[in-house]
Amino acid sequence: EAEAEAARIAEEEAAHEKAAEAEAAKIAAASAARIAEKEESAAKAAEEAAALAKAAEEEAALIAALEADSDEGKDEDAKDDGEDEDAKEAREREIQLKKESEAAAVKAAEEVRALVSPRSVTIKTDDNGSSRDASSFDDDAEEKPVEVSAFHSPADLKAGEVKGVEFARREQWLSDEDFKSTFGMSKTEFNGMRKWRRQVLKKRVGFW
Repeated sequence: EAEAEAARIAEEEAAHEKAAEAEAAKIAAASAARIAEKEESAAKAAEEAAALAKAAEEEAALIAALEADSDEGKDEDAKDDGEDEDAKEAREREIQLKKESEAAAVKAAEEVRALVSPRSVTIKTDDNGSSRDASSFDDDAEEKPVEVSAFHSPADLKAGEVKGVEFARREQWLSDEDFKSTFGMSKTEFNGMRKWRRQVLKKRVGFW
């Protein structure tokens, strides 16, 4: 009977893990689509920055031509009066275009950096709607064994009436025999499972 229960639990766990993987793949695909959209936006921003830079260069060339024409047409008195007003405005326009080009380049760089920043994906992990970060599945460490000076019955531990027992891990205070008859496996096997699997088993047998 214990083997049958363990087999049933294993099948449920396999189905659960398959569903979690499918959900993770679905969310990863959606995330990839969003990344592609942002990459396209970043490319457009880069093109705009390049266009602004080109416009600034053309404006600078125009300014140089205006200044050359102005110098050729000025006499000494005009030189004493200061810069030609058109050339001054052209220089101010050049400065403004350079500032806009630099701002666009900075914005494009920030969008590219945002595309390569780490992302977390949340997936469903049980039928009650509980969820977690998908990256945390690799972080589940084995349950460390506890030092137990005395064992207690499954009924007392389920009821939470035993003092000096860590409530969240009270199954560890079962004897090896009671643990195997309750969970269908040894403590070593149980403690080596992923955390969410341990939680599924604990819910099944009333230790959650």
